[in-house]
Amino acid sequence: MIELTPTILAQWDVLAEFDPPELLQQIDNYTPEDFSPNDWRRVKYFKGKALYTLHYYKEAEEIALECIRESIIETDYYILVKCHLLQAITYYSSDSEDLIRPLLNMAIDYAMDSGEYDLMIEAHQAYMFFFSTHSQFKQALKQESRILDLMKRVQPSYTTASALGSIALLYVSLSKWDMAIKYYLQVLDQAKSLLLEILQLIVLNNLGSALGRVNDFTGSKNILEQGLALAKKLNKRHKIFLFTSNLGNLMLSQSDYITAIDYYDQCMNILENVSPKPPSLLIDLYNNYSLCFWKLNDHEKSLDYVMKAIEIAKENNFERDLIQMGVNKTNLLVSMGKYDEAIRIVQNAVKYYKKANDLHQMIWVYRTMAHIYYLMKDYKKSYETERKLDNITDDYISDIQKKESEKSVEKFKVENKLDQEYNTSDYGKRKINNSQGFIGCSKAYHNVLNSALLAAQYQNTSVLILGESGTGKEIVAQLIHKNSLRKNQAFVPVNVGAISSSLVESELFGHTKGAYTGADTPTKGFFLQADKGSLFLDEIADMPFALQSKMLRVLESRKVTAVGSSQEKPFDCRIISATSQDLREKLVSNLFRLDLFHRLNTIEIVIPPLRERKEDIEPILNHYLKFYANELNKAIPFIDRSLLEILYTYDFPGNIRELKNIVERMYILSKKTDWDAKLLCEINPFRFSHDDTIAQQEYNEEDLIVKALLKAKGKQKEAALILNMSEATLSRRIIKYKLHKYTLKGM
Repeated sequence: MIELTPTILAQWDVLAEFDPPELLQQIDNYTPEDFSPNDWRRVKYFKGKALYTLHYYKEAEEIALECIRESIIETDYYILVKCHLLQAITYYSSDSEDLIRPLLNMAIDYAMDSGEYDLMIEAHQAYMFFFSTHSQFKQALKQESRILDLMKRVQPSYTTASALGSIALLYVSLSKWDMAIKYYLQVLDQAKSLLLEILQLIVLNNLGSALGRVNDFTGSKNILEQGLALAKKLNKRHKIFLFTSNLGNLMLSQSDYITAIDYYDQCMNILENVSPKPPSLLIDLYNNYSLCFWKLNDHEKSLDYVMKAIEIAKENNFERDLIQMGVNKTNLLVSMGKYDEAIRIVQNAVKYYKKANDLHQMIWVYRTMAHIYYLMKDYKKSYETERKLDNITDDYISDIQKKESEKSVEKFKVENKLDQEYNTSDYGKRKINNSQGFIGCSKAYHNVLNSALLAAQYQNTSVLILGESGTGKEIVAQLIHKNSLRKNQAFVPVNVGAISSSLVESELFGHTKGAYTGADTPTKGFFLQADKGSLFLDEIADMPFALQSKMLRVLESRKVTAVGSSQEKPFDCRIISATSQDLREKLVSNLFRLDLFHRLNTIEIVIPPLRERKEDIEPILNHYLKFYANELNKAIPFIDRSLLEILYTYDFPGNIRELKNIVERMYILSKKTDWDAKLLCEINPFRFSHDDTIAQQEYNEEDLIVKALLKAKGKQKEAALILNMSEATLSRRIIKYKLHKYTLKGM
């Protein structure tokens, strides 16, 4: 009789997900007599999972139900959990989606009854996926926290690797690429240590794409080449095509069109023996060929490939592809001077996207239309189209802001792909870029970011930023500047508190030659240096009181008079001020003018200290982990959850600047690639303390309490009986170890 060892189970789990035909072929060689009844149910489960992967949802559902019926009598928790999850996922593409959540709840209940952490991880992973697909990211992140907590209690396995991969996909959905990369690297390490080569292929492809999204093209190329080599070694033709195609796309994104064409030629060679050839793959390939030849100014070949793609789209009734490729074709027509034909195609696209209410694509086609009218010297129509483009862009931004606010998603992000596909003209460009290093995911972070983006829309409005030292006031000021119409002009930062009181006026307004001792040459003041751009006055509360009246007059007249001169010079810049002091207290003490305060404070942005937005600690930590990895040429370490838990309890008097310092210090003083609470305390003894022996004892006690709460399904009274301790003692331990998420309320 054959025994299904943990190794075989892990191998079959991978095959069922990534190579189902191979698994089905193996299973067909067996009969029920070859296994015990329990193991035969496992064989049937894996067959059902393989059939699901091949999109045979009805057959997979029937197997899941059959196995559940057989397992209930014998209380086979392994099958009860796995098959409830299998049955749930078969409903994602059906009319029975309302049944998914009850099935997931049953799977979690059975997993808790089993006391097996691996089953709990898998059940919570499925729930996390459910929340993510329904854009309920707050709940998904709660599941992530539960999964990571459970993973600390088990050895690496296919289950943990799969869970880490799902977490990475969650962060892809949130466009948090640094976090996605972090988890993909962890999956890759586990896949290599567990010798799961098929899983390595999947992860290498996803990791290569994620690295490309953060512009780490060298890293992306290296990872994709590793994937291609492994795919060739395993003789996986479809994976060879995938990695080759992605390498071509990477070269295309770096404007290496000759190399990209070479990769696409290799893809065509791979498809030679494939019949029928997948139409979507051919359309993508022909489009990429066309773009390469267009960039190389070979317009004939470029047009030829576009027409091939259009023909395939027509044959397969791909209406959206036809519209998009038509607009791509207009770029070629314009370069050949065929404006009338190009305009007809774009007008047709406008009708299509209006009907579909697709504001994103309407921006693209209106911008193309305005550009064509401009080239035709029909300036009136070009201007009218530009005005429509402005309105659509505003609607698009408002729509995104509304959706982001409603869903409380992790990051405000406007993806304005006006340069997508062939549309490379800068005519009429309006683009928002808000990725200037302001990091976070909390509600407070959202409030600051939305206020900054609102201020950015009004280029002449004064802004006052309040916050403790180290909270990122200058970063927010830069964010406002770089998302405004002044973004291509100077951003001039000035620390008013760092300038000698006798020189402040000269530094701000400028001075003439000989205006005072040492003034050997005339100098432009900061106001004139920032002309057309933005002037950032940090620590404005330190401005001498005697100078404040002059400052008020300058702001009202928009003119400055250099020290030693009687000539006024106009300036045009936005004033962004900041202070870490209590400015209103200074007003009460008559140390700051009320009229100047009102002049500077049209829009007020308050950045809370890091201790009041602890949800932002992890994303900020990950940002600086990557920053210093690049800066110091070191590998990004694995961060143990224990380190994060200590950081969450710390008050951070130095705010983000202090967290940045901690990361840099650990990179310099540690050679380890795994960072945990113990290492954090060793390197930062004046900030943190940690007793290893006590920690281990506490961990053991914590683990017992977790298992008891899970077995009692969160009921503290029952858990206390299991642990043979009083309910009051258990309540104190729950508070001590922060185990509320395992209680009835937390679940």
